[in-house]
Amino acid sequence: MTVLDHVGILVPRLDAAAALLARLGFTLTRRAEHRAASGASAGSEQCSIMLEHGYVEVQEITDLATSGHILATAARRNFGLHTLAFGVEDAAAAREAAAGAGLPVTPVMEWARQVEEEDISAEARFAFLVAAWEAGDDSFLCWVRHLTPEALRTPRLLRHANGARDLRAAVIATRGDPARLLSRYEACGGVRDGARVRFGDGTVEVRGPSELPPSLAAAPAPAPDWFAAMRLGFDDPDSFAAAARREGFAATPEAGAITVDLRPALGCFILAEAA
Repeated sequence: MTVLDHVGILVPRLDAAAALLARLGFTLTRRAEHRAASGASAGSEQCSIMLEHGYVEVQEITDLATSGHILATAARRNFGLHTLAFGVEDAAAAREAAAGAGLPVTPVMEWARQVEEEDISAEARFAFLVAAWEAGDDSFLCWVRHLTPEALRTPRLLRHANGARDLRAAVIATRGDPARLLSRYEACGGVRDGARVRFGDGTVEVRGPSELPPSLAAAPAPAPDWFAAMRLGFDDPDSFAAAARREGFAATPEAGAITVDLRPALGCFILAEAA
């Protein structure tokens, strides 16, 4: 089974983004550097919001001006949500399937990051592959197999003051043909279900302007297709929305959720739903 493992936000300054997310009630892992299999720096550092299902990675490319990092081209276009990572049990088999579906994928790589938390000290290792990112792509596709899953989640990391529970969906906004994007995500190993593609308990939604929450539909887009929002479940979405408003962000009830506009700081929206 291919599942929605995590989404990734690219930010210009990781410490500032992490501090904001903490004020919004999220518990974040400590800042850690990505390392390649050789032990050398991969050129990026991250904090993560670990959830009961899925997680959110917040990442800074440490030398964007000259970096050859796999995400550098995407970050130079715009900061915000980019990475869509699908969890797989066999990275080599996932590569074969993606390549067979016509996706231009890399060989399988191994990276790691050190986990130093109050209740765990370990190395998180993962095998992954990515698809080549083109300037017009809505997202940066990644398939990942966690080699040390026990290093990812601890009870403390899953306790969020805002009651965040799970990553439910990635929301792709398009001014073009949704069918083309839905086919792209089917090729990633998902199952088509109307205007979305299912990956285990998570989904990728592809929405045209008339199908988006109004405040999101009205937002200027960095490209005709863009990774606009993540849909998260909360114990109390209203409490999260209140925290966002205190920080000066718009939080609007619409379409069965609360649309929280974090574009000024993170380049994206969060659609907050009741868990």
